[in-house]
Amino acid sequence: MDRLNAMEIFVCVADAKSFAKAAAILDISPASVTKAVQSLEDHLGLRLLQRTTRRLSLTPEGEAICEDCRRIISDVADLAAGDGSRVLRGRLRVDMPASLAKTVIIPVVSGFIASHPDMELVLGVGDKSVDLVEDGVDCAIRVGLNSDSSLVAQTIGAMQRVSCAAPTYIARRGKPESVEDLAGHSVIRYFPKGGWRDVSEEFIIEGKSIEVKMRSAIAVNDVDTYLACGLQGLGIIRIGRYLAQEHLDSGALVEIVPQWTTPPTPISAIYPARRHLSPKVRAFISWAGEVFAAHPSLHPVR
Repeated sequence: MDRLNAMEIFVCVADAKSFAKAAAILDISPASVTKAVQSLEDHLGLRLLQRTTRRLSLTPEGEAICEDCRRIISDVADLAAGDGSRVLRGRLRVDMPASLAKTVIIPVVSGFIASHPDMELVLGVGDKSVDLVEDGVDCAIRVGLNSDSSLVAQTIGAMQRVSCAAPTYIARRGKPESVEDLAGHSVIRYFPKGGWRDVSEEFIIEGKSIEVKMRSAIAVNDVDTYLACGLQGLGIIRIGRYLAQEHLDSGALVEIVPQWTTPPTPISAIYPARRHLSPKVRAFISWAGEVFAAHPSLHPVR
């Protein structure tokens, strides 16, 4: 077996902490994974992994070899990246929120696929964050600040949010015109990662950041459901303009206090800090940055 390929399989096993999961990530048989690791151990004359019935871990020698393998894989990728004529091949796993996938990425992704016909793009779509290392994800697009020091975040855009409500809600509760008015209204909460908590809403009024405590009418953990609640008049929503614009244009939603802005939310491409930024990942991030730059409501932070 090719030595570099065996190194890549070994690193995947180390990251996934499972032969079976590594096989699924790499789309090869578990037997091939076992054979690759065994061949590397035989070549080095070292035991790299400690296997028990419940867990798999690196031996002290395995930890050192794993870092050496990462460096070698990275060096080879750098050489490949330096060859501008090299065709990008293989599978690229990217995770992103469902709303961005359906509304922004999928409508234009054919261009990326056409530019890289020898690549397979595997999109993981959902609002819950995945473990990039253990799940074998090459990179992810995330909305919000990155709080994980083990991940590198590259800002590629910013989400403009809009406060709005359905005409039925406004007819029933009135349209707020001041901070005092807002405090008496109901807001719909969105909690993508679970752990809902009562928080204040932040507005920028005349250049000053002001937090307004608002009552929660209902809390949901899905963007489509969140938007549906707003359209049904259950309360005020604060949602990405890229999702709300068609409903604002049709009159199904009405913007609330448009003169009060909200801080833009960064959109980032993230990848593991210890993992080399491969040419495939670099190509996707560059393309995604161009997509967001061209979108009127998802422009990069300036």
